[in-house]
Amino acid sequence: MASELTPQNVKPFRVLVLDGGGMRGLYTAMVLAGLSRRFLDKPGETPARDVGSAFNLIEGTSTGGVLACALAAGYSPSAIIELYRRHGEEIFPHPVPTEGFVKLFGFAITGVSPKSFGQSSSGRFEVRMVDARS
Repeated sequence: MASELTPQNVKPFRVLVLDGGGMRGLYTAMVLAGLSRRFLDKPGETPARDVGSAFNLIEGTSTGGVLACALAAGYSPSAIIELYRRHGEEIFPHPVPTEGFVKLFGFAITGVSPKSFGQSSSGRFEVRMVDARS
């Protein structure tokens, strides 16, 4: 028989949801950097843990999904900010190409990701990602 849920036996499940919006992801990364400094970092010390490890689940839409994957891979908000500053105009050109999402997505993944994150593959996320089908 299942035990009754009480405040004493319920473990917190922390979820971080990140919105999309192209280059506005830079703003989100800056907020995450501020939260990291405020809650995770100790003055004068190297950060004890990455932002991603503070949450049980990180998800996002569009650029929020890119941020979520970077956090899950252990990248710091500062590294993400630098990525957006260096490659933001390449990843999110104005106006959006009329050829559609697939061309833009393909460019972002093949044109920028290997330069910025090396030859990472989904295997790197194996432990920290959740399969919703199970």
